[in-house]
Amino acid sequence: MILIIGSSHDDVLYFESKLRNKRTEMIYKKYKITFGTIFNQEIALVHEVYTSYLSSLLTAYVMQKYYVVLVLLVGKCVALSKDVRPGDVFLSRQIFFGDVNQYGKMDSSLGQIPTLPRFFSGDNYVLSVLETAFNNLSELIPYRFGTFITTNKIIKSEADVLPFSRDNVYFGRKDALVFDSETGGAALSCYLAGVSFVSVKVVEHYIGEESTVDSYVEVLKRYSFVGKAISAAIGEITRNDVKQSY
Repeated sequence: MILIIGSSHDDVLYFESKLRNKRTEMIYKKYKITFGTIFNQEIALVHEVYTSYLSSLLTAYVMQKYYVVLVLLVGKCVALSKDVRPGDVFLSRQIFFGDVNQYGKMDSSLGQIPTLPRFFSGDNYVLSVLETAFNNLSELIPYRFGTFITTNKIIKSEADVLPFSRDNVYFGRKDALVFDSETGGAALSCYLAGVSFVSVKVVEHYIGEESTVDSYVEVLKRYSFVGKAISAAIGEITRNDVKQSY
């Protein structure tokens, strides 16, 4: 099974429209999970997942109950570095926690949970399959690989990122940086369970800019291309084993 997680319903609507043999159930009497198949691969969709607290909890729940081989996070993010542009599709190579500070405890670095890795890595095989899928789209869509910084707080201004900035370097990185609020929790659960994950999100705007109707409409336009690429990747992944890349 492949689990696809979104924040809003819009984030997963494309996949929902492509599912065959749909059925639903409730998690904790609050969160609806929709099951079905795409290219004969069993898919589970869940949305209304806001913050890493929820993404970690719901990911762990589904992985404990079902045989999940891959977790994909979709939706939108905001860009920190100027080499990333609004409208770009951003794919996760590394994930850092932006609101974890256990510095010095058991030799932990900033953003690191003690005894766990400093960052979590997206699955290299899945990233390569997604790269091929995006390159094969009828319309070329700009996409980037880079670093997600996850915080449970909405990042509204550059002042919000100062606590983990050192001379405009964030966790040792300057380029290809975006923020979201969900990827980190799911990445943590996947790491502990030995399940692969990748986050594929559309950049809505830069930190310090406001979300507008126009910017969100542009994100929605990208969602269909993201959905097509991920669906094509699912077809390829169905024919091959997903291997853990930590």
